Amino acid sequence: MNAKIGILGGTFNPVHFGHLRLGIEALEQCRLDRVEFVPASIPPHKQGRDLYPFTFRCRLLQEAITGSSGLVVNPLEGERSGPSYTVDTLKEYHKRQPGARFFFVMGSEDFLQLEQWERWEELPLLSSFILVGRNGKEQSQLKRFFLDKWPGVEQVQERPGQWKLQSGTEFYYLHVPRFDLSGSLIRQKLSQGLSLRFLVPDRVEQLLRTYRAGEL
Repeated sequence: MNAKIGILGGTFNPVHFGHLRLGIEALEQCRLDRVEFVPASIPPHKQGRDLYPFTFRCRLLQEAITGSSGLVVNPLEGERSGPSYTVDTLKEYHKRQPGARFFFVMGSEDFLQLEQWERWEELPLLSSFILVGRNGKEQSQLKRFFLDKWPGVEQVQERPGQWKLQSGTEFYYLHVPRFDLSGSLIRQKLSQGLSLRFLVPDRVEQLLRTYRAGEL
């Protein structure tokens, strides 16, 4: 059978429990074979001095998922130059893993801004989508968006929150536990010398503090 691969991109600056739980929820609820965390090497909209080096962010991710079956880190965006556009990443996945089925994981609010993404029209040709909502209220907005952009889209009646195009591309609305965490919050607490316990894995906190002390 063709592998069902979830792709969870982001800066992961740094990774925290919200990212990790999202990966597990996508893996289990959508019955994927694995979820791959794909850190952006040069994020188009988040460049700046607060961005940890790509190799360090990958290391933090690898430490964070150790022992978690079905979660892996894919550093492919570090192998090419230029901004990390999703359309290019998905095309690279098709080259490297032909025959696999891909499911790109993203926030439903971000999906509603899809027209602002680089070559957005190509994205549904390359992957299905797992759309993560906060409170369920976005589903009516998503319905209007689907019907506006893809008139042939159909709602899967036996699976509430799932839509499908004639091409086979699927859109899943995913309910997940809410974690109000962000990389900026983690970095702020770190700079203030505050505890990161229960925000990030213990090993991630240790590496962050070692890095801040200039010992890495």
